[in-house]
Amino acid sequence: MKRLISLSIIFGIIYAFCFTDNNTGIACPIFGIIFTLSMFYIIKRSEKQITLHSVVYGVCSILLSFIPAVSDNEYIFYGSRLLIIILGIKWALEVYYKPGNVGILRNIYSVIEFGLKMVFEIPSPVKDYAEYKKEHESVYDRKKAGQIIKGILISMPFLIIILWLLSDADVVFGSIISGIFISPHSAVIFIKAIYSFVVGFLIIYCGYKALAQDSVSFNEILIKPSDVITGITFTAIVSAVYLLFCGIQILVLFTSQENLLPEGYTYAQYARTGFFQLLFVCVINLILVIVCILKFEEHKILKGILYLISGCTFIMIASSAYRMIMYVQNYSLSFLRILVLWFLVVLTVVMAFAVLYIHSRKFDFLNNTLIAFTIMFLIFSFMMPDKIICRYNISHFDNQKDLDIHYLMNELSLDATSILLISNEIGDTVNTENMYSYCENVMFQYEVNNKNDIRKFNISRYMAYQAAKKYIYENSV
Repeated sequence: MKRLISLSIIFGIIYAFCFTDNNTGIACPIFGIIFTLSMFYIIKRSEKQITLHSVVYGVCSILLSFIPAVSDNEYIFYGSRLLIIILGIKWALEVYYKPGNVGILRNIYSVIEFGLKMVFEIPSPVKDYAEYKKEHESVYDRKKAGQIIKGILISMPFLIIILWLLSDADVVFGSIISGIFISPHSAVIFIKAIYSFVVGFLIIYCGYKALAQDSVSFNEILIKPSDVITGITFTAIVSAVYLLFCGIQILVLFTSQENLLPEGYTYAQYARTGFFQLLFVCVINLILVIVCILKFEEHKILKGILYLISGCTFIMIASSAYRMIMYVQNYSLSFLRILVLWFLVVLTVVMAFAVLYIHSRKFDFLNNTLIAFTIMFLIFSFMMPDKIICRYNISHFDNQKDLDIHYLMNELSLDATSILLISNEIGDTVNTENMYSYCENVMFQYEVNNKNDIRKFNISRYMAYQAAKKYIYENSV
């Protein structure tokens, strides 16, 4: 117990140092590296085997922790944190239980079960300390503890008088003391530090206690198979509709056969609509294929129909992507639109995994999907989507009056600032006064929130700050 408490306290201190009043910056990868190396150390000391999956999870966790230090996009921050939590749980379960390929439902259920066990273990530090104290504390220990408390209480009035006199005697010392004990901001920071320490402490303590229970089940969840004829019938009906739809996509959308369109409907109007509906149908198809694999026994005809549905889904994905690209070409690029295009790529990979799962139910669909999704999320994050959006919108609009400069300056993160300020193509779309105001706001936010705290150092914000300084200098000479 002493070793667990010591490790939890150390982890709590590191967590508090990195994340007290700070959610981003260089502290995140520092913490990620320390945490991952500590995990490998604990695994080695516990004489557990380091598997290939555990190495992949560890490396991905470190890479994900770098995102808050290089990007300013808050949506990407939250996505990386969620992925780190999921990978951390999968990593712990992989090392301590070695579940192997136990099926999709069991994998999902085990992650949820372990997460809930950690939550239920939150009161355990207090309970364990009470039990330890009851077993080991002697009468002398209780007497000594009472004497210490008595000494602390006696020291309080003397400490108040001494601090007051010393603060009055030295201005520098007085400002420090007043900042610590009087400043509301300091009090808030102190409370946040305590909170962060408790969170870090509980992550290790509760995680270890949940693993020590050795009660997470990895027995395959058996689903009572339904009549395969039923599955063949309803999937055949659905696939017939999909075949008709995909045929229309090939004839009209991909080959530009405008004569097949309804009267008064242009090809451009046709191509620029329906991408979100198609995206939703593709997700439904993926779920449909997985449910059919889990629910029905293997059958050649059913597998053939599922292959057909998967093939139609690929065509729908291509149709949705084509429509979105046409829409972007006419209405510019936004974060939601680039996110949709990225998700279509992800969906293509996951659907390919589903095809492999149709072929062989031994294929580890869930773990491979999780790793592939993490890798593609890393690529998406480090590509800096806001930079891509800014660069595309500026360079693809010949008529700059159509350029939504307000979106570029106010809706995108600071990732886009350097592109926006060095571009010579925005012309008179934004006047100098507005650009000055934008640069001054960027510099003010950086100096107030980041400049004096090395933990919050963020590459994207620093580059935006330097670009803003350079712009003001060059345009004020």
